[in-house]
Amino acid sequence: MTTAQEHHHVACPYCGFGCDDLSIGIRGGSVDVSQIECPKARAGFDVDDKPSEPRVDGKPVSYEQAIDVASTLLRKAQRPLISGLQADMSAVKRALALAERTGGVLDHSKGDGYSVQVRVIQEKGWFAATRSEVTNRSDVIVLLGTQAVNAAPRFFEQSAWPAQSFLPDNLKNRQIIFVGDEWSSNLGTSPQGKKVQHIKVAKKDMPLAVGALRLLWEGRTVPETTAKTLPLDQLRALTDTLKKSLYGVIVWETAAFIDAYGIDEAEVLVHALGQMTQQASDTHRIVGFPLGGDGNIVGAGQIALWQSGFPLRIAYQKDGRPYHDSRAYDGKKLLADGDVDALLWLTLFDAKDSPPACKKDTPSIVIGRKDLEMPYEPSVYIPVSIPGLDHAGVIVRLDNVVSLPLKALRTNDMPTACDILDLLTQKL
Repeated sequence: MTTAQEHHHVACPYCGFGCDDLSIGIRGGSVDVSQIECPKARAGFDVDDKPSEPRVDGKPVSYEQAIDVASTLLRKAQRPLISGLQADMSAVKRALALAERTGGVLDHSKGDGYSVQVRVIQEKGWFAATRSEVTNRSDVIVLLGTQAVNAAPRFFEQSAWPAQSFLPDNLKNRQIIFVGDEWSSNLGTSPQGKKVQHIKVAKKDMPLAVGALRLLWEGRTVPETTAKTLPLDQLRALTDTLKKSLYGVIVWETAAFIDAYGIDEAEVLVHALGQMTQQASDTHRIVGFPLGGDGNIVGAGQIALWQSGFPLRIAYQKDGRPYHDSRAYDGKKLLADGDVDALLWLTLFDAKDSPPACKKDTPSIVIGRKDLEMPYEPSVYIPVSIPGLDHAGVIVRLDNVVSLPLKALRTNDMPTACDILDLLTQKL
């Protein structure tokens, strides 16, 4: 009978929240996910260790043959897109080197939300909290249009109502207020029974609510047409609560704003929230806490900054010079418009992070975990092992301040993404 191995204090790479307290059992290469309550972690770790074969045009081949074909496709490309980038730091670094070698464009599958936030920071800035500050210092948490658990399933357990806090009085007096449409009555209730307060605002009216909050904070009059649409008395009371707080936190999801209102309106919203934190911090301590960071996009952005001097999105010229434009180098748009002539898609974390559709004459190379969902058969598919499960690695938490070491929980015969990317670069 195979002996089970228990691993404790395991870091999870399957969302940007960066929990590092999981307990996971391994028996004969299979993962026991019964102790994992988080749905993102459970789905990410629940993959067997049986080897998978590379494929070229749907036919099984050796790793050497797959690398030969992939390198030929990249060599022929004038402007490949290297994207996905849901990978540990070492693999992202090698993907960037490959983009530099091929004169390619570098983007992340979560690049829309990241780019909105980068533009806001570049143009005006904001005051933001770390996860530890939210957990320990906040006495008022405002959830603006987000229930938090979609982006960070353990938000309430880990940060809103933690078992311990460095400032127990702040935790004892903490208020959580949701501004948005529907709220599940028991969601976010503290262990002591304190419920989340709900200010009901229809999703379509959230931009108006953000504008009203800014006006109320500044002591200005809310236009009559806006006031008739919103629960203005409750928003006024919320403003007063924030002004009386010791450490107020406004939580939002940029990606959810994009889904609801489109990228331009989402940018206006995030810009307004950033400005509100700046204005408020002249006399108070009000900070933002944008949820997201899935797929190690924060780490990928750091690699891009370290190596090129620019955040994502980047395009390399053939002479190796990088250029940054967060709108022009939107990978999905370039692919849809036919402005790139090959795709290399790298995904090691989210099995649902499928490669986007390519035009008929655009070859696609997928380097990913064995259970990656693919809506079409790529030109080349190369399965690799998973960081934080099959081998060690490092990712960066959503707040940009903590690097999380990922453990190897089992052995696996498949190569790492670093191995494959190194060989591709050597072939070129």
